[in-house]
Amino acid sequence: MAIALTFGHYLYPNNPKVLAVVAVTALTSINYFGVSKSTRVTKWLVSIIVAILVGVTVVILTHPSLPTAHNIPSSWALREISTSQAAGILQGAAFMFFAFAGYARIATLGEEVKSPQIAIPRAISRALLFTLVLYSLIAIALVHHFGTYGLAQTTAALAEATTGVPLAHTLVRCAAITAALGSLLTIILGISRTTFAMARDGNLPKQLAQVHPRYHVPHIAEICVGIVTCLLLLLTDLHFAIGFSAFAVLVYYTIANASAFTLDARASSRILPVAGFIGCLAVALSLPSSTIKLGVTLLGVATLIWSLTHYLSSKSGRG
Repeated sequence: MAIALTFGHYLYPNNPKVLAVVAVTALTSINYFGVSKSTRVTKWLVSIIVAILVGVTVVILTHPSLPTAHNIPSSWALREISTSQAAGILQGAAFMFFAFAGYARIATLGEEVKSPQIAIPRAISRALLFTLVLYSLIAIALVHHFGTYGLAQTTAALAEATTGVPLAHTLVRCAAITAALGSLLTIILGISRTTFAMARDGNLPKQLAQVHPRYHVPHIAEICVGIVTCLLLLLTDLHFAIGFSAFAVLVYYTIANASAFTLDARASSRILPVAGFIGCLAVALSLPSSTIKLGVTLLGVATLIWSLTHYLSSKSGRG
């Protein structure tokens, strides 16, 4: 929801929900015809984004019309950081967390790639390394332009940094739109595969586990995810969607860390899961109380439905 509404706000701020629904419908259609088509589209989108980001970074570092930063004294910056509230930092981390969690969606395609035990760890490590290098270069360029204190005051750093170069400024906007589309494509792809796996394991209706005989995709799950997403888009706004998405992502990462804790009894293997569990839980609880209350309520209702369904299923099985 959050990514779809972000796309809509970039392209048509007056009525973002219309374009958000159009984007979800179009990308669901692409996914329906096979993961190979989705992969090709994703490659093109990522190539465009990376090319723009690298080009804009070079412009920020080298263009003569863009001034470099006039930093305030570092002691001021240190004083501001030292007196900032930990709750505010945690809440900022929570709102941004969902934007950096995309690498994990690679694992949802484990059944549709060759040698997933080799390909998926390799893909995740390469994606993280590439992203780290790219983001580091962008950060260097932005600090060069704004300074550390000035960068902390910006709300759209790349857009503000390129205001003196109209073409670069337009390309930044194009990159943001393209990035939103690419993220939305992989999100729909990943959620439909998760839905398929849950249906196959009996946690959702078994009809959702049907695989298309020609395109070899969970087509029922794909369509249902698209329809549910479109309906939710009409019932929410961007700020709430981002907050709720952040809470949902942090909750399932908390659960994933708790699950990882049980995989290996060695103390050395449990350090990271414990740290991850505590960190994700602390960041999730820093979100606005309205978001937490709704998230906990929905989680409780889902748990109750799941427990009741399994109880009735086991009871009928014994009967």
